[in-house]
Amino acid sequence: MVMRIAAAVLGFSMLLAACSAQTGAGSDETTLVPAAGTLPDPSPEAVAQFDPTMLGWLQDAMAKGVSDERFHNAAYVLIQDEAVVSKGYFGSRTLGGDKPVDETTLYSIYSMTKPVTGVALMILYEEGAWALDDPITRFLPELEGLSVAGEAATRAPTMQELLSHSAGFNYGPGGVTGIASGRNDIMASESSDALVQAVAEMPLLYPPGEGWSYSIASDLQGVIVERISGQSLNAFFQARIFNPLKMEDTGFYLDPETRGRLSDISRRQQASGELRKVRSNVLGQAQSGSRFESGGSGLYSTLYDYQRFARMLANGGSLEGVQILKPETVALMSSDLTPRGAKTHPTYTLPGGLGYGAGVAPVVDADRLRWGPPNGSFYWHGAAGTWFWVDPENHIVFVGLIQTMDVGAARTSQRDAMRLVYMAKRDS
Repeated sequence: MVMRIAAAVLGFSMLLAACSAQTGAGSDETTLVPAAGTLPDPSPEAVAQFDPTMLGWLQDAMAKGVSDERFHNAAYVLIQDEAVVSKGYFGSRTLGGDKPVDETTLYSIYSMTKPVTGVALMILYEEGAWALDDPITRFLPELEGLSVAGEAATRAPTMQELLSHSAGFNYGPGGVTGIASGRNDIMASESSDALVQAVAEMPLLYPPGEGWSYSIASDLQGVIVERISGQSLNAFFQARIFNPLKMEDTGFYLDPETRGRLSDISRRQQASGELRKVRSNVLGQAQSGSRFESGGSGLYSTLYDYQRFARMLANGGSLEGVQILKPETVALMSSDLTPRGAKTHPTYTLPGGLGYGAGVAPVVDADRLRWGPPNGSFYWHGAAGTWFWVDPENHIVFVGLIQTMDVGAARTSQRDAMRLVYMAKRDS
């Protein structure tokens, strides 16, 4: 596998200057106490644990996606043992614009909202508000009497099945593709209650616990957080996660000042190869006047903010003396919670070697997955190409942010980054 990856990247030339790279691996300067909202420069001690040539390949791979016009910008950070190993910023905030990407650039993170919602629900789990075997109808009574293939389901899904996307739900007609194309407006619900009512009218794809399907489940989790806490999802996130972690730029809403820092989203046109801007509000981001805050896809964030969230998970639920979750709770949410024997529904297929926990996909068979991270690592991504993973064994955190609706380009960049990081890592 190493030889195959090496062959794929040996042809990458040094493209950093052409692609607006602002910082990278191996910097001689280390900022021990960075300014608020900024990442420190790479630590020489941390860089020494990696092969510098292959860290350069990682930079080149991210830069090449921009120079080849597969996407118009990218940002990433690699952290080990709480020290920055490598970081980079490439391209412009707007398509064809002259404002470079930096740590203040806001990204539509879409399904990277799901791990945040998972953490919120696990906070309430620690407080004894719910149990894994509770029926979801304890909190969502509107979902009594769900049907499967025209017949009443024999039971309601459990909270564990809701967490692990094995409850039988879908994203409505056409799934995620239906939402993006406008054929399915379930994500345009005017309120959380309206969302639940819409779900109540959808048949399940299979009896609860007998399958796996990527679904509206995280949005229902967000509604449960609201109903247990008595707060809006945004208010709960801010009070219990974002404010304690100093994630000042993460939330459901953009004011006029912050909107100017939002990255465009682009897609490469098949016929012309040209990048074009696409709408960014089709997958659940709250609109003016809406009272529905999507726990599955609604957040905006920055590289700085999301690496703080990921580091909290990597540290077993704590960051800089602030505890969000207990270590055993992080271990639970990042374990495979899918039922034994559950069959994946063809609406969305998890790669072999991954399971699913509370908003994250744990690596359960690294040899089968062949992406680089070992068993016990966990990962997730967003529809516009954002991704992150946490590797507890090697104390590694990686966050990558791009903005493209080209699934192929996004997945290639994500997997190349994973493999290159582990090629670069020196054996302890």
